[in-house]
Amino acid sequence: MTVFLSEEELQDLSRFRLGSDRSGSDLSVESAGLFEPAALLAYLDAVKHKIHSDRLNVTGSLFVKRYAFLAALTLYSMTVFEKGLNTDPENMSLESDDEDPLWLPSFYFRKLECSVPGENRDEWRDEVLRSLFKNHLSRLVLTVSKEAKISKMILWENIGLYIVWMYETLLANKPECVTIEQIQEDYEYVVRKADGSLFGEGLRNPFQSLFREQHSDGARIRQTCCLYYLTSEKRDRCSTCPKHCLT
Repeated sequence: MTVFLSEEELQDLSRFRLGSDRSGSDLSVESAGLFEPAALLAYLDAVKHKIHSDRLNVTGSLFVKRYAFLAALTLYSMTVFEKGLNTDPENMSLESDDEDPLWLPSFYFRKLECSVPGENRDEWRDEVLRSLFKNHLSRLVLTVSKEAKISKMILWENIGLYIVWMYETLLANKPECVTIEQIQEDYEYVVRKADGSLFGEGLRNPFQSLFREQHSDGARIRQTCCLYYLTSEKRDRCSTCPKHCLT
């Protein structure tokens, strides 16, 4: 069974960079094309000025950090609306706004029909995760890691950071349409209990070992550095940056 997102749900998801239109920018790209090494390298070269980076590994990391919003978008829809987005790369494109100084691209879906749970919500949830991670984000991580020569752990932590942020924001500001118990269950499942097969063949759940420590204010401390400081004139670091960065 498939359903559509309501206008209110579309508006809510726009804060996770769900886009409604194609932008026509030269920096917009079909998601499926990013898995082809030559095309990916050409794209990273094209966007490096937006990221203020002259190093391929830095560009790759910060590109994935922006693309990571797809995880927050998809999991929010799954948990709050009980609707699974079609994250097949062939159904999606990354749309760039040339006037945006921060370069925060949006995700455009050709078809926005969504799956909904049947009698077994757990099986449905696994399908949403498999589509998101194994069939999309894991392939992107593998390609960026290989071509930009950057650790997969850094890239997975870039993604995990936004998953943690999204779920902890939900726990602190629960929408009326979902229970705290449902938020907690999905959160725990995604970052700790989900089987590695949902992320790719021969993989373990890449989020299980992340965010072990917290600052006194409750902020999560990363295990790796996303390399953002290498794009900052003052060498500013993210608030969650570890003391010893992996470069």
